[in-house]
Amino acid sequence: MSYVRIPLSCLFDSLIWGKECFHMPRMHVSRKTTDHIFYFIAEGEMTLLINGVETVLKPRDVIFFPKGSTQAPTKSTFCTYFFLHINGDAPLSFLDEKVAKAQAALQKEAFTKRNAFLPILYLPQKTSIEDNVLWKGLLDFFSHCRTSIVCRSVEERLEHFYTLSKALLSIQEYILTDKDTQAAISSPRNKALVKGIKQYVEGNYTQSFDSYTLEKVFFLTFNHLNRVFRRATGQTIFAYRNTLRLDEAKNLLLLSEASLSEIATTVGFESEGYFCRIFKKYEGIAPKTYRKIHR
Repeated sequence: MSYVRIPLSCLFDSLIWGKECFHMPRMHVSRKTTDHIFYFIAEGEMTLLINGVETVLKPRDVIFFPKGSTQAPTKSTFCTYFFLHINGDAPLSFLDEKVAKAQAALQKEAFTKRNAFLPILYLPQKTSIEDNVLWKGLLDFFSHCRTSIVCRSVEERLEHFYTLSKALLSIQEYILTDKDTQAAISSPRNKALVKGIKQYVEGNYTQSFDSYTLEKVFFLTFNHLNRVFRRATGQTIFAYRNTLRLDEAKNLLLLSEASLSEIATTVGFESEGYFCRIFKKYEGIAPKTYRKIHR
């Protein structure tokens, strides 16, 4: 299997990302790509001649088209997919699977030793995401993305870079995690641990607890707790806490006359400003706007 090597910095210059829906049978356009392109197949099927080779793309498939690839449809299909275009001048290269996995392992070790550098993505040209949590997270991510970043501010481009990098790095981690490790994540012991963490967070999300608190509660390091939880649910422990806080905040915005400051305090945020930043990050709009639209 061929892997593509993508410097993470290239994602800052990603041009377009969005969604394409063939609700009625349609033919994909015939073309030679001028950008590097990812497709994430959400529903239906798509049959393409890719550089002359017929390829059937099904739900959960992720495929990468390097610049200069030829795409030609073979028939009309129903299909929904997300796409991501990366600047065609980005310095990408290709490796075989063994070399790619070895380099990714060395990179992970370097990060563990706190060496500072911008990582490299190592992704197969075509793969299928079997993990339900990861796939749901990817669909949620792309469902909330915008269609272009060409005219965005520097702040928006940086936020785009962060969220997109996180999504693709999660695919890399899934691909490079061996089957034994994946099985261990789903072990009864870890399932019980994840259930315990959820119960604790759900019972205390309005409180101000930190990583040290969790270590005392579960008698395990926070890194281990967070890693097991993230691999099982697709989000970190504190991201899950934010989700619970924001769900409660949205109820209060719609069903009460409480001020933003009062709502922030009620659901556990340390300040109104921090609450507003987190709300906009997760929901895409400010709390005041959410209240105005949905009331």
